[in-house]
Amino acid sequence: MIFGSFKGRAEELSEKAEGMSQPVGHTIDGALDDLNRGVAVTKAMGLSITHFHIEMGMIPKIHATLVGSLETVDEQRIHELLEQHRDNELLATLLQALSAALRIKQKVPDLSFNNVEVELKLGLPPAVSIAFID
Repeated sequence: MIFGSFKGRAEELSEKAEGMSQPVGHTIDGALDDLNRGVAVTKAMGLSITHFHIEMGMIPKIHATLVGSLETVDEQRIHELLEQHRDNELLATLLQALSAALRIKQKVPDLSFNNVEVELKLGLPPAVSIAFID
């Protein structure tokens, strides 16, 4: 009797897990599509991808690192790109982070760092972080 209820519960959990894997795969595919569309934009702004890896698990994660000079980033161009790509949440978040980095650099001009490293983490939850580097 105990084995029967355990087996039934295991089958139920297995069915739920199979149903969960498809949306996660679609989420990763969507994130990769967004990343792919954003690569041309980031290259045009002088950023290049220096690191990329995918972490597989119950919740897959994508990590990408972009590096570039703040001198090649134009605030007006960021706003134009935000208008053009507002449907691409990943790119919009990246552009907003670059805009914030520019504002920080302007408000604290004694920062000797002229380059930025943008760390994209796509998963649950997604995140964009910016580091000032030499």
